[in-house]
Amino acid sequence: MVAFYRHDIPGWMDGTEALGHLEYRAYHVICQLIHLNDGPISFNERGIAGRCNMRLDHFRRALAALVQGGKVRIADGVVFNERCVRGAPGERP
Repeated sequence: MVAFYRHDIPGWMDGTEALGHLEYRAYHVICQLIHLNDGPISFNERGIAGRCNMRLDHFRRALAALVQGGKVRIADGVVFNERCVRGAPGERP
């Protein structure tokens, strides 16, 4: 579990300004969980929706928009985001 990670505030703001409030909340929570897990997280809709404090139908719509927008990917039972990978190029550990 990572205790600290670098956060590119201008990059985050630029990359999330077009998201609606539900998409933004889901994206934020998913990225936080990926950082805490040091990698992809299990695709547990109810668990993630609960962390987002969202109804399941709202979470599913938000997640679908994030996938369609290329913000997150779902494959082999996990949710991931390439930029959340610890030690990404250009990042200091």
